[in-house]
Amino acid sequence: METESHPPENLNTAAHKAEWQRLNIAVIRACQNGYSEQAIPAAEQAYRYAHDHLGETHPNTLASLTNLANIHETLKQYRKAEPLYREAFRIYEKTLGKEHPDTVNTIERLADIYAAQNRYREAEVCYKKVLKLREKTLGAHHPDTLSGIDNLAGLYEARGRYGAAEPMFVEVLRLRQNLLGQVHPDTLASMVSLARLYEMRGRYGEAESLSQKVLQIRESVLGRGHQDTLNALNSLALLCVKQERYAEAEALYEDALQRSETHLGPNHPMTLIALNNLGGLHESQDRYTEAEQYYRRALAVGKRAMGKGHPMTLSVVNNLAQLYEFQGMFEKSESLYGAMLQPRQKKPSTLPEQLADRSLPPQHMENRPIQHASPGHI
Repeated sequence: METESHPPENLNTAAHKAEWQRLNIAVIRACQNGYSEQAIPAAEQAYRYAHDHLGETHPNTLASLTNLANIHETLKQYRKAEPLYREAFRIYEKTLGKEHPDTVNTIERLADIYAAQNRYREAEVCYKKVLKLREKTLGAHHPDTLSGIDNLAGLYEARGRYGAAEPMFVEVLRLRQNLLGQVHPDTLASMVSLARLYEMRGRYGEAESLSQKVLQIRESVLGRGHQDTLNALNSLALLCVKQERYAEAEALYEDALQRSETHLGPNHPMTLIALNNLGGLHESQDRYTEAEQYYRRALAVGKRAMGKGHPMTLSVVNNLAQLYEFQGMFEKSESLYGAMLQPRQKKPSTLPEQLADRSLPPQHMENRPIQHASPGHI
C-alpha cells in the first residue's frame, strides 16, 4: 500500500509557519517585561520572514506587521508606526473588506496615532468612521461600539471640549454598568475616564468619589498588589496633590510603593512609577534632597529593568534633570541629559511628570498584546 504524500509546497509552507512561530515567540519574550527597543529587531525579522515566505496577505504576516507597528507606537515612535498601520489597513481592506473587524480595528489604531501626535481632526474622522461601522455591524450596545464612543469622548476631552465629552462618558458608563456589571474591567475603565474628566474640570469631589470606588472594587476583585489596583491608588494620590493635600498624597504614594515592591518586585515598572511620583511630590514641596533620592532610585529601576531608552526611564531622566536645573545645578543637568538622551529630548513642562494610568486622551491607549497568529494558521 502506497503512503500518501503531500505536495512539496505544502511541506514548505508548514516549515515556514513553524519557523515564523519560532521567530514570533522571540518577539513575545522580548516584550514580556515591557516594550523596548530590543523587541524591534526581533519583530522586524519575524515580519520579513513571513512576508518573504508566506506572502503579504497571510495572517501571520499581518500579525507581525501589526506587532511591529504596536511596538513602535508603545515606544512613542509614531512616525514609524503610522506607515505600518497604513499598510496593514490597505491589505485588510483589500482582502477582508471595509467592515471586517480587523480592518476597523486598524482604522482605530491609526486614530490613536493621530491623537498621540495632536492631529485631532484626522483622529476624529477615523474615530467617527470606526463608530459608524461598529454601530452598523455590531449594534449600538455592543462592547466594541461602546469603546468607540469612549474613544471619541476621550478625543474631545483632549481637545478641551469637556461639555461634549462628559455626556458621552456618562452614557457609556451607564450602559456598561447595565450590560456588563459594576465590577467589569470596561465599567471600571469608564469610571476612571469620567473621574479624570471631573478632575480636568476642577470637580475634585466627584472625581475623588469615583476614584475611591474604583480603588475599592479593584482591591476586592484583583487584590491589593495588582497593577490596576496600584494605578487606582496613584490616581487617588494625584487628586490629593492637586488639592494640596500633600500628607494624604504622600501616604498613598508610600502605600503604592510598599505594595509594588512586595507584590510585584523592586524592578517592576509600577515600582518605578511609585518612586517617580514620590520624587515629584517632594519636589513640589521644595524638598529637593528627598526628591533627588527618589528620582535616582526610580532611574536605577528604569535602567535595570527596562533600559535607558525606554519612555518611562526617559521621563524620570527629564524629571531629575529639571530638578537640577531648578536648583541652578546646570552641569549635573547637562551631564544627565548627555548620558541618557541622544539628542536631548527635554519636555517643555516645568512640573515634574507624574506617571500613572492617566495618559490623555483616550483610556484605550495602552500596551496591546503581541499577536501569536490567527486561529488555524500555525
